[in-house]
Amino acid sequence: MKPQNLIQRIAVIEPNKIMSIGFVAIIITGILGELFSWPRISCHPAVTILGWILVVSGLVLHIYCHKFHKKAHESSKNIDAIVQSGPFGMIRHPMYLGLIFLYLGIALAWGIIWIFIPSILFTLLIPMMAVNEERFLLSTLGDQYRDYMRQVPWRFIPGIF
Repeated sequence: MKPQNLIQRIAVIEPNKIMSIGFVAIIITGILGELFSWPRISCHPAVTILGWILVVSGLVLHIYCHKFHKKAHESSKNIDAIVQSGPFGMIRHPMYLGLIFLYLGIALAWGIIWIFIPSILFTLLIPMMAVNEERFLLSTLGDQYRDYMRQVPWRFIPGIF
């Protein structure tokens, strides 16, 4: 089935490419905001601190997940088994959750208004990519992935989503 709109077309691109583009877009927007003195959100310093906490938490979670999922940055086509240990035993996409923390944390920590556009855009793409990845894994791994989905029913946040 061919993707029908722009968002669907973007969501089926290799996740590593999209996430790299997202990170670069966020950083470039921040740098441009500094160079051209773009407006900032006026907020309490606690928001900046929260942003840095999210950045560090996102990086730590993402790196920690690599201990359990060695093939995480390879193409989905190379995945031949389901990782169920570590954070993957609680949620199905902990690495994507780490990236969500990272993207939103950078926006909050930097505080430049325009940085929220790529941060939110790429954050919203992550669940769509997760759904596409799950469809692919269901088609290639079948019952093995279906069993994993029953054992670990949450994509990102246990008890919620």
